Amino acid sequence: MIERFYRMTGEIHRKTKASDGMGGSTTSWVAIMTSRGVLDLASGNEIYKASKIMAEATHTWFCQPFTLLIEDPAEQTLYFGVPFKASPYGSAMPAPILNTDRLVVDGINYEILYVDDPMNMGHHLEIAVRRLESGQV
Repeated sequence: MIERFYRMTGEIHRKTKASDGMGGSTTSWVAIMTSRGVLDLASGNEIYKASKIMAEATHTWFCQPFTLLIEDPAEQTLYFGVPFKASPYGSAMPAPILNTDRLVVDGINYEILYVDDPMNMGHHLEIAVRRLESGQV
């Protein structure tokens, strides 16, 4: 029923480290899953931070089960520990979404606070997120 409102596309990005070829490593965010959904403002307030007043908002991302963006089973094992297996409802969350992952919607980064699969039905997910300030890692 709520699916008719899913007009936005969100991606789950996971922080990865790769060798830079000179003995060091570089860190980057890699898109690992995507889904259609809707972002709803759950609450918002203003906080005093760094000598200025800033708005801090908490949102909820209501979405369909995620589709995996990584096709190679070896890469799936690298990111999730095991290759992906679809649920009876189609593509679904192949591994727990970590609170170190990011949700990216319309180019805006959101920190993941909590992931809920209501009644463990696999029908849709409700992800509590907090919008990150530009420049935040």
